Amino acid sequence: MVKFYSFIFNHTSVHDPRFFIGRRAVFAFIYFCLLTNISFAGNTCGTATAITVNGACDATRVDGTAGTAIGSCTGTIAREEWWSFSVTSGQSYTVTYTTSTNDDPVIVIYNGACPGTFVACQNATGTGNPITETYTFTAASTGTYFVRMLNYNSGNMDGSLCITSPPIKR
Repeated sequence: MVKFYSFIFNHTSVHDPRFFIGRRAVFAFIYFCLLTNISFAGNTCGTATAITVNGACDATRVDGTAGTAIGSCTGTIAREEWWSFSVTSGQSYTVTYTTSTNDDPVIVIYNGACPGTFVACQNATGTGNPITETYTFTAASTGTYFVRMLNYNSGNMDGSLCITSPPIKR
């Protein structure tokens, strides 16, 4: 059973051993939460982060464990993250990732249920800071598509993911 102590601070409180134990525990908890990655959202297709087309861009860190390589994309995957978004058949979509660190972003698109059917891979720009990787495609079917962002450079990659689509003309 965990016991929590509370008491009013006064000039003698700092000499109470409970004060030091509590202070160390609070510090350790804050340190753990701030300096460790305890969220695994987006690190796999099954935990993909939803992003809204024409909504706010997602400023993020690509820091997930590297998965398996993709046949048409050559290179060594250092880190990856996943996003999901809804599409309409026949509509054009543009996926853009801009780095804020010296990295090599790669955009991979899938459609359907996880892990999805491979649609395309875009790795045109190489390494830089900042560097923007962009891929435009037309959705073959209505439903959920996935973006798998890869970093072919070593380590984590900071940047911003945006998905846009022009308005449907009626």
